Amino acid sequence: MGEHNRVELDARDWFRRFRKRYNDSAGTLLTDLGLFYDRHRKFVEYGRRSDPSQPEYTNEEWNRVIATLLSGLAAELGLAQAPERDGRPQLEWYLPGVTDRPTVVIRDTSNATNTILTEDLVDLTHQGSDLSVLLVYPDYPCPEGTSSIEDATRAWRNRIEARLMELQPQRPVLAMMISAYSFDVPAPWQGFVWNPASSSLEVAT
Repeated sequence: MGEHNRVELDARDWFRRFRKRYNDSAGTLLTDLGLFYDRHRKFVEYGRRSDPSQPEYTNEEWNRVIATLLSGLAAELGLAQAPERDGRPQLEWYLPGVTDRPTVVIRDTSNATNTILTEDLVDLTHQGSDLSVLLVYPDYPCPEGTSSIEDATRAWRNRIEARLMELQPQRPVLAMMISAYSFDVPAPWQGFVWNPASSSLEVAT
């Protein structure tokens, strides 16, 4: 495919748009995400959560909710989100009429394990998309030696940066992190953008 089908996507702008859409959706009962948050609040309120270390939803439920949210963001940017296929744990966005290479690839890691480094990042950076997005829940489970979401986020940022320094992707990679147990609004998503020029993972604001 020719370079004329490539899109210049600013990872920081993408992150800002995602965070706004996420917070707007989480704060209303008119969206799947808002209903998801409301169910959590009721679950906690009525004391049915016997083990605070375990979330009360399944990965499959969360994947459906986040896919719906991201589909709206794709439309906002003039792209189309393809249906999930072949059991792949990712979402793909395409330019209208272009089907041979995704413009954006989004991978939801579900669990914070070493497969993020050995599989997810390798796969993402070899697909040729204009932007690769990685969703990480750094405290599910917390890395050994960490005791807070701040420590876990710092540890995973360092691990991801070190792996990207080895892989040296030449296109933007956006790593977004949030606690698996956070239901605050606004949501405390943190973004980190791979800068190929400096070979570093920089904070997105």
